[in-house]
Amino acid sequence: MTGRRTTKRLLGLTKVIGVLLVCLLVLSLVETAQAKSKGGRGRSGGSVRHSGGAKSGANKGTARGSTRTPSNKGRGASPDRPGRSPAAKPGTPGRGKPTAGRGGGRSHRADKRYSARKSARRDYRRYRAVRSLVRVGVVLATRPTYSTTVVVTGTTYYYAGGVYYTSRGSNYVVVSAPPGGVVYAVPTGTTVVYARNTKYYYYGGTYYVATTEPATTPNSPETAVTVQPAPDNEADDDDTIVQSTITDEDGEEVELPPLIVDNEQNYKVIAPPIGATVTYLPEEADKRTVAGTAYFVFEDTYYQAFASGDEVIYMVVEDPVG
Repeated sequence: MTGRRTTKRLLGLTKVIGVLLVCLLVLSLVETAQAKSKGGRGRSGGSVRHSGGAKSGANKGTARGSTRTPSNKGRGASPDRPGRSPAAKPGTPGRGKPTAGRGGGRSHRADKRYSARKSARRDYRRYRAVRSLVRVGVVLATRPTYSTTVVVTGTTYYYAGGVYYTSRGSNYVVVSAPPGGVVYAVPTGTTVVYARNTKYYYYGGTYYVATTEPATTPNSPETAVTVQPAPDNEADDDDTIVQSTITDEDGEEVELPPLIVDNEQNYKVIAPPIGATVTYLPEEADKRTVAGTAYFVFEDTYYQAFASGDEVIYMVVEDPVG
């Protein structure tokens, strides 16, 4: 009897030990599988973090900035042909490879206030309704609201919404932008362009360079109308947007393009720089052929059209006649 009991106890212990060994083996396998799984996730997570770090570094490298001395500021585009001109000849604009809104300018917050390359023509023509009222030679009975004075070589001009006027008796006549004139702001549809590594600002056939020379500002900028800039423009919270109006022949007030005052810089009117390329010309530009070559002419400035990808751009060239 004693021998049988001892045998049974040994068998019971053996079964318990076997069960324990099986459990230990199972636990070991589970831990091994979990370790492998954690190792895989760790490598994957490291890759994601590394990628995120690279993006963060790129963002930190983006320059931002903006200031103004007496009164300063600044805006790229979609190609088009003035009027209904025939397709431009394929070609590559040469000198300086000026590009509207290229990398350097668009990476700065200040330049985001200007039109993007794909939208300058749209922004300019958004005010098509007032084109007939701001063409050179048009006479107005009254000056635009919030106009400022610009004096060049003894002549006084009045400036509002990117348009210049002079007095004629009791009336005011629209004139071309006077080279040398300094203004406090340019329209929201202004384009940043380059020629020979110099930055210029282009709007409706007029070219500007940034300057710290003084310029007059509206007497009551606090009454300026706040408007929504074009989608590709960016105005700071502390920017003042001046919206002037003119009165048409029916006595109704018509809005001129808004000007963004961002306390960064003033703008000086210059002669069109040779080599600068723009993506649109005013509709008043004429097409002329000189010695078998087609040109577009606006205010005595000659342009040649070139195909640039699916766009048409216009380059300022030397006067082929003079």
